[in-house]
Amino acid sequence: MGLHRPCVTGLSTTIARAGEEQGQMQIEGEEEVGEVEAAIVEGARRKISVTSSGGREKLVRLKGRRRKKKKRMKENNAKPDFKLSGSLNKAENTVKGTEMKYAEPPEARKPTKKFLFFVFKGEESLDPIQLHRQSHYLIGRDRNVVDVPIDHLSCSKQHAVLQYRQVVKKGDLGEYVTEVKPYLIDLESSNGTFINKEKLEPARYYELKEKDLVKFGLSSRDYIMMSREMVE
Repeated sequence: MGLHRPCVTGLSTTIARAGEEQGQMQIEGEEEVGEVEAAIVEGARRKISVTSSGGREKLVRLKGRRRKKKKRMKENNAKPDFKLSGSLNKAENTVKGTEMKYAEPPEARKPTKKFLFFVFKGEESLDPIQLHRQSHYLIGRDRNVVDVPIDHLSCSKQHAVLQYRQVVKKGDLGEYVTEVKPYLIDLESSNGTFINKEKLEPARYYELKEKDLVKFGLSSRDYIMMSREMVE
C-alpha cells in the first residue's frame, strides 16, 4: 500500500495570500511613513535632504548664497556710499562756496550720549571738544566749513568725519533694538586718520569706542573719545 503525499495546495495558497496581504500591509505602512516624513519635511520649511549627493550639492549652494548675502550686507554696512563731490549735485553739496566731500547716510542720527574729544598735546591737556549736538562733525583745516578745526599742515582741508549712525542689534532676550553709535571715516586724506595707532582705510566707517585714541595726519595731538557718563 503506497503512501499518500499530503495535500499542501490549500496551505500554500493560504501562505501565499498571507504573504501578499503582509506585503501589501508593509507597502501601505511604508507609504504612510513616507507621507508622515513628507509632512515633517514640509513642516520644517522644506529642509534639503543631505542623504543624496544632489541634496548635499543643493545645501552647499544654498549655504554659499547665504554667506555671500551676509558678506554683502556686512560690507554695505561697513562701507558707505562715499564718493568725491564730482558724483554729487554740486549746487546741493556746496557750503559757503566750497564743494563738500561728504554727505550723510540715511541712518544718520544725533547721539543719545554726550560724547567729547579730550585733547592732549604731549603732556598738556587742552580744552575738550563737545560732540553731541549734531549727527556728524567734519574735521579738517578749512575753518570755513569744518566743525572741528585741525591746523596741522599734514592734515587735509576736509580730513575726516565723526558720524553718528543708528544701528540694529540683537538684545539679550533675542529681540532687536536700535542704538546710535559713533563712527569715524577718513575722507581720503593725504596723511591718513588713525585709531589706536592703526591707519584707517579711506572712505570706510570705523566704530569709535570709549577711550579710543584718534590721531589726524602727522599732528602730535591726541584725541580721546569719551562720554560724559564715563568721565563722571
